[in-house]
Amino acid sequence: IDYETLYGPGAVGPPTTGFANAPAPLLPTRQVRETLTTPQRPSQVRTQARAAPPVRTASVRTAGVQRKTPVKAKTKINAVAMTSVTGSPGRGNAELLTAMRKVMKKAGWPVLTRPARNALTVTGNVKLFVPNGGQQKVAVAWTVRTPDGKVLGTVRQANNVPTGSLNKGWGKNATYVSQAAAQGIFKLVKKSQ
Repeated sequence: IDYETLYGPGAVGPPTTGFANAPAPLLPTRQVRETLTTPQRPSQVRTQARAAPPVRTASVRTAGVQRKTPVKAKTKINAVAMTSVTGSPGRGNAELLTAMRKVMKKAGWPVLTRPARNALTVTGNVKLFVPNGGQQKVAVAWTVRTPDGKVLGTVRQANNVPTGSLNKGWGKNATYVSQAAAQGIFKLVKKSQ
């Protein structure tokens, strides 16, 4: 009997004390070959497979655990980038953008001026309709995008104003419009988290 094959390098005989954590002996290579090549009935093969001592595979199993593929973490949104407003005459675009940035900051959001990987991007678009009897319809759309550019949603506002009243700018109305739109934007921001 080759004790080194059965009990590991340096073994000169079977262990004299029974350790609970002692490794199970390996089958000699010749015996494994005979088991695999000798024709047997299926019931004998199943029984022998269950009774065979375990083969040392600890290093393989450990290596398998260490090779787990890391799961890509979802990017945490912790800021809002208010980048632009277009379509308004006079100073209207700048006034709306400034007002919306103030509203978002007051709500506790870090406000950026450029898109970022950790920020939703919000852009505004103003549309003035053809005047009708001293009144003019104005519509504002605030589009919220994810960091990768996908549209998360759009908050739409519309109202009638006196014709030409926005030609020079929005004044205090920019704050009112921003406060009203902010509720819808907050809902979209929460949806993304």
